[in-house]
Amino acid sequence: LSFARISDSLGTEDLNALIPPCLEVLEFSNQYIRTDTLLCLMHISLGCTLGDLPTLELEAAMRVHAAALARHDAMPMLARSLDFLLGQDMNAL
Repeated sequence: LSFARISDSLGTEDLNALIPPCLEVLEFSNQYIRTDTLLCLMHISLGCTLGDLPTLELEAAMRVHAAALARHDAMPMLARSLDFLLGQDMNAL
């Protein structure tokens, strides 16, 4: 998993310590590293689960993690990265 690899390399699973470097990597790295980092952030947005928790637990985990992403203003960068990954240009929409 991208999350495990990135959290190991940064030496933490604390979201407040993980999210800022991930956002920086999305801006300045090659496509492979950006994609891996985007997968890590998407895993965070899913509550650091594979979606296999009972519904109420999954919802609670996703809320907490979405709030952490929002505190770091991650949504605009996530949207740009997804657009880049999908090969879409927002100006064309």
